[in-house]
Amino acid sequence: MKSLNMCRWLIQQNGKRYLYPLNEKSVVFDVGGYGGETSFQLNELYHPRIYIFEPIKKYCFSLIRRFEDDENIDVFDFGLGDRTREEVFQVDGGGSSLFSRNIPNTSCYGRPSINKPTEYVKIKSIVEFMKENNINKIDLLCLNIEGMEYELLNELIRSDAVKQIKNIQVQFHRTVPDYRWKRIEIVQKLRRTHKRTYNFPFIMENWRLKE
Repeated sequence: MKSLNMCRWLIQQNGKRYLYPLNEKSVVFDVGGYGGETSFQLNELYHPRIYIFEPIKKYCFSLIRRFEDDENIDVFDFGLGDRTREEVFQVDGGGSSLFSRNIPNTSCYGRPSINKPTEYVKIKSIVEFMKENNINKIDLLCLNIEGMEYELLNELIRSDAVKQIKNIQVQFHRTVPDYRWKRIEIVQKLRRTHKRTYNFPFIMENWRLKE
């Protein structure tokens, strides 16, 4: 089923992943920026105000260099979560994660994770960041954060800040315990405020704020 969902997503993603009603006044959060492809594509299409969050140093520096000439894009050297703290991440390319080291002998993509380097990273509360930067609305929140999406979304829902987010594009990951039930619980809560516009389970899905 996952392979089928992946095939469907790869075929259709160009018609879904970047098509949003955005413009130069829109605010986009790209959480888990990694190589910056999502921000690059959205910037080419809409030139919105983009905040990129990438806690792994070498990927963050690469993003800063990539977007140094784009005044509408800011890159932050920390991740977003439910609370502010420091954590130890396993550095594994696009699969760098707080959780991948908890699965014996495999990373979240099934590759051997033995002897993968680790790094102390900073995590900041998404609600605190929004308040400190006077951000009252987010037109598109892109989440690809290797398991931390569960805590982040639960905090947005708990704090009611989820009502300030028009679109939530999220990849749920299988790297946390009880991931299926956690996703079901979040989906049930999101339905109170948002409507799902597409769904490729554990690949990518989008939730749009109800009118």
